[in-house]
Amino acid sequence: MSATSHFLRCGILSEKAQGMVEYALIAAFICAIAATVFAAPGWLPDRIDDLYGAVQTRVEALAGN
Repeated sequence: MSATSHFLRCGILSEKAQGMVEYALIAAFICAIAATVFAAPGWLPDRIDDLYGAVQTRVEALAGN
């Protein structure tokens, strides 16, 4: 195997590895944000409950007619 082909082969593999690491870091960042948003007691669960209650009230009003 020549030195040039070995250099090119190593360069391609390292680029793939770099891409995989970047995707893993992005996925970890998204998971951390989602875990923070959904685990924190506060506005998001309350907002979902309010939205569900509003939909339920409208459905019950339509069923009553």
